[in-house]
Amino acid sequence: MRPKPRIKTISHQSVNLKPFILVLLLTTIFLLVSYTSPSATGALPLLFILIFFTGFTILSTVIKNVRRILTFSFFFCFFLVLRYFDLGNILNLLLLVGTAIAFEFFLSNHP
Repeated sequence: MRPKPRIKTISHQSVNLKPFILVLLLTTIFLLVSYTSPSATGALPLLFILIFFTGFTILSTVIKNVRRILTFSFFFCFFLVLRYFDLGNILNLLLLVGTAIAFEFFLSNHP
């Protein structure tokens, strides 16, 4: 007796456009802020906040773990702050990557 052939069902997944619209909005605000003078009041903290949220939104479309996204975005923005103060070299980058990995292992659920 022959087995019945399986019928493949195609599931229609809806495309969520909210992250893409948010990325476009944050990128345009980022471009507007990046062309302002750094001596303007609040321009620099706003730039780093926008970089954090833009990185968070872009990574949320790729990575599904919110803790990893927050960790990566925070340490990336912290490295950019170090670069702004001329302290961002390869050694500090490696130290931040090691700290991020250690932070990830510390917060993981593995015993």
